[in-house]
Amino acid sequence: MKTLYETADYSEALVIKSLLEQAGFPAFIDNFNTLTAMPHLTAGLGLRVMVPDDDFTEAQQLLADVRAENAPAKATEDSIDTCPKCGSEDVARYTTIWLLPFLSAMNLLYPVPPGNRRVCGACGHRFKSKGPAIARPLKIAITVWVIVIMLIFAAGNVWTPNFELPWWTG
Repeated sequence: MKTLYETADYSEALVIKSLLEQAGFPAFIDNFNTLTAMPHLTAGLGLRVMVPDDDFTEAQQLLADVRAENAPAKATEDSIDTCPKCGSEDVARYTTIWLLPFLSAMNLLYPVPPGNRRVCGACGHRFKSKGPAIARPLKIAITVWVIVIMLIFAAGNVWTPNFELPWWTG
């Protein structure tokens, strides 16, 4: 048996194994059971997709063909952020300062994707990129957090314990 592919990702190894088996090549994933039982060893051991020596070159060609078929498209002019004012590609993402502490605190419990606000390094122009807008999910997350915080404060002002606690002063 020869090692055809090595990875640390279970799903990637399983997809490659099933791809090979569908094409008629017997495949085996080395270390799969060990790493399923002890996933903390994945970084050290890794998963190896193995095929018989006789089928190695054909399986390698199949894997190369699939990779070439599914390769990501090259970057186009539309995918690169350019400044609409001066045309410079020296563009960086930014976040407004007043929102940064709130987003950092909220990010502990709810991952907040980065925004689409950009600033040009050449002319200083601030603009929104043509990339995917995240305003709707971000607005929903902020609204939910504001409601939760308001409910916590409202419950704190209304609810008082009906028993005496030595440290309770309210």
